[in-house]
Amino acid sequence: MGKYKRGRKELILCRNRKILLQRTPEEIVRQHVLNFLLDEMNVPDEYISIEYPLKKFDSISNMRADIVVWKEDQCKNKIPFLVIELKAGHITLTDEVIEQVKKYNSLLKAKYLGVSNGKTTELYECTNDGLKLLATDFYSYKDLINGEVKYKQLLKMRRLPYELISYYKYVNFLKSTSYLGQSTKPELHILIAELQNYLLCGEFIPRGRFNHKIVEDLSYGTFNSGNASGGNYTGYYRSLLVKSPQGNHTIFRIAIFGTAELQNDPTYGNRKGNTYLVVAVENAGISTNVLQLNLDSFLVADSRGFSFDIIHNGRRNGFKNEDVIGIVNQKEPELIFKGKVFLGTLPIGRSITVEEGSDLIERLLAYSACRDSLKKVRKSKKRLKKSN
Repeated sequence: MGKYKRGRKELILCRNRKILLQRTPEEIVRQHVLNFLLDEMNVPDEYISIEYPLKKFDSISNMRADIVVWKEDQCKNKIPFLVIELKAGHITLTDEVIEQVKKYNSLLKAKYLGVSNGKTTELYECTNDGLKLLATDFYSYKDLINGEVKYKQLLKMRRLPYELISYYKYVNFLKSTSYLGQSTKPELHILIAELQNYLLCGEFIPRGRFNHKIVEDLSYGTFNSGNASGGNYTGYYRSLLVKSPQGNHTIFRIAIFGTAELQNDPTYGNRKGNTYLVVAVENAGISTNVLQLNLDSFLVADSRGFSFDIIHNGRRNGFKNEDVIGIVNQKEPELIFKGKVFLGTLPIGRSITVEEGSDLIERLLAYSACRDSLKKVRKSKKRLKKSN
């Protein structure tokens, strides 16, 4: 891929459009994928469109598809055949990225979808049973036209027995994949491993004890969420649809992530590598952390040594602890115990039962919904100040 300059700007040549563009991480990936389509898959250049405007299929749409590959139908008309969504190399290909290209394809109706960050590329076939991931074998344009493809067999995530959860190799695997913090105490490792496995895969039976009701379990998937300081957590989340007392619906995502120990970091300074229970709220395809509970700090051992309680003091950046506790006491008073938020109990030495886990998830989401409502309170106060 050649390098070009105009003044101090580095440029990149688009072979398809025959223009020079600014050399951004996104454009590098786009040209990498374009070259692969042309040189490896043997797609004719005239059957490739870059940044294709979808208003040609829907006059009110302002969306653009990164790459559209076309084919001829029986009447020699060009129809969309493959739609590809591209991300910069540092961005993980999460379920949100796949949902984005699916949104484009709701207009284009292509047979195949693709996502790529230049390092990883995934191709899917759209079938009556949903998307099917193609095996990582190489496919030419002709192979796709003829439907000569193989599907990758995906292993469904399942809840693991306690004997495997407590096996040291499994715990080491969680540490190596950033699901356990580097500084988290060893005596908490198995407890957190069991909690993570239950949150993602455990059976959940809502009892409707709280004002915020869980109306649908959307299962697990790969997502990304961020916090106010710029931190990002990418990995497996369990998503649940919650209905507020006012009848509004919101998707909350639950996960557990570990962090690395840091020394003299330009952003975070010196920091221990803790493990966090994260609850994110989804808004228009972007997930933002509404609760980032430090399990190293808020797991409280029972005096008899049989269990740990998860108790939170209401801490949230930008708000006083007593303001958070106050709104929880107003909206979900059952969560309050001795002036703090009680979220559930985790057993030591055995699996979490369905009753224990269901209670924990309901409490977590009721609490997170209260915390999320604080944003609306703040906005209302700002509007009131402006009007005065």
